[in-house]
Amino acid sequence: VLAMPEYVLSADFHSIFTPDNVDNSEHIFVIPFDESTGQNSFWSQMTLHSPSQLTYKLQQQPWNGFSTLEDFYNSFDDGDDRKAASFIAGPQYDLFGAPILDLAFDKADDGPEIVYTPAINELFPNASRQAGARFGKFSFKIGQSPNADNDFPIIRLGEIYLNKAEALCRLNNDWANGEAWDLIQVLRDRASAGAPAATTEGEFLAERGREMFVEELRRTDRIRFGVYCEAYWEKADDSANAATHKLMAIPFEQIQAANQGSNKLTQNPGY
Repeated sequence: VLAMPEYVLSADFHSIFTPDNVDNSEHIFVIPFDESTGQNSFWSQMTLHSPSQLTYKLQQQPWNGFSTLEDFYNSFDDGDDRKAASFIAGPQYDLFGAPILDLAFDKADDGPEIVYTPAINELFPNASRQAGARFGKFSFKIGQSPNADNDFPIIRLGEIYLNKAEALCRLNNDWANGEAWDLIQVLRDRASAGAPAATTEGEFLAERGREMFVEELRRTDRIRFGVYCEAYWEKADDSANAATHKLMAIPFEQIQAANQGSNKLTQNPGY
């Protein structure tokens, strides 16, 4: 008889997502990425500015892509370990401590030295090349290839704590449920985040965001909490199309394939 593994919250939030996070005690089900045998995880390439290659001695230049929203970055308390573990912000240096430079910097907004600013001036057409805190949660190793080694947790114990807490709140429609917030406090204590500022439904969703950032759950979380189509930053309110946009379109190829048999697929309304 095979013994079931014992899952334990990792003592260090950062260690859940590092390049050597294989068999982390918090992982329940993961995608086992590896730079040689399990490729196509491109965290460093997708988020870092090109000169940040010098910070980590990356084998290829990054693409200067994804940043996080300023409001979300600022929703973390400065003492919350998850903030430092999840984002890269401020002046950037090479391995020898010298500032790294963007020789094509935007003269109106930036200087030549790379400084990732949490503020994002705009998306288009004059977005600053250095704007936005970058993704650091799935951290980088020195000398890594574009293919990261970090295993990606699909289910981890921290999420189970949040899921149980949410179930307790929804059971009696009580978003100040003490047992639920005790579970959340365990995660906040690990991150040295102190007590939450409020015990409301909105703060519960915000706490899920801080714990589960870039773990592919935010869309379904926002739908479940009824705020998916609300406006934020440069996204306009989409409430009029909520019934449509909470569902995704079925790809045409899948509709064609299904319609060859007896079970027909019909496109979701509005597409």
